[in-house]
Amino acid sequence: MVEPDTTGYLPGPSNNLNVPTGTTASTPAKYVYNGITSDLTINGQNVAPFLPNAGKPAETFLTIVVNGDITGKITIGQGVNVKIYFTGDVLLKASDLENNNVDGAAGTYNADGSASTNYSRAAHMQLYGVSPTDGSTNTVEIDPPGNIWATIYAPNHDVTLTGNPDFYGAIVAHSFSGNGNTGFHYDKQIANSGIPTDYQIASYIEDIR
Repeated sequence: MVEPDTTGYLPGPSNNLNVPTGTTASTPAKYVYNGITSDLTINGQNVAPFLPNAGKPAETFLTIVVNGDITGKITIGQGVNVKIYFTGDVLLKASDLENNNVDGAAGTYNADGSASTNYSRAAHMQLYGVSPTDGSTNTVEIDPPGNIWATIYAPNHDVTLTGNPDFYGAIVAHSFSGNGNTGFHYDKQIANSGIPTDYQIASYIEDIR
């Protein structure tokens, strides 16, 4: 996974990021951070006045590049679709990835006020691990408590879930492990959400003890 060219990206504000109007999947708002180490809340847009369902949450799109680690909580509002590229490690509790969307997109609309068909809650929060240029392997460690609705595409990261989090979405990683009462649930709706699928399973072991 290659880091996007951040030419033209805006410096990401701390604490609260209010995404501007007019974003689409092909023209997202773009921000760059030198690591995320404190709480970040991403607020989306509402349907404009005088349109059907005015004032209701609207599908809002942004891309974030993090040149460093992610250790701070990330909260996304209903309708927010975020792609987060990170060059370092991720160390979070499951509850630190707070995704306020819902499966089926109930209560969320397109910018024109029509009902959204972006049905996957997990696909609204996408994390992409940038592959180190020296061929080394980074880590994504998710600890309890809480559950996660997200996708992780990090082919050069070792992903570990510990304790009892339930993960809803999909993971592509250099390696994956879970212990305790970790639960993993693949979200079939992400197949319609542009998630990369260019991978092969090198090996697979399920320990059912």
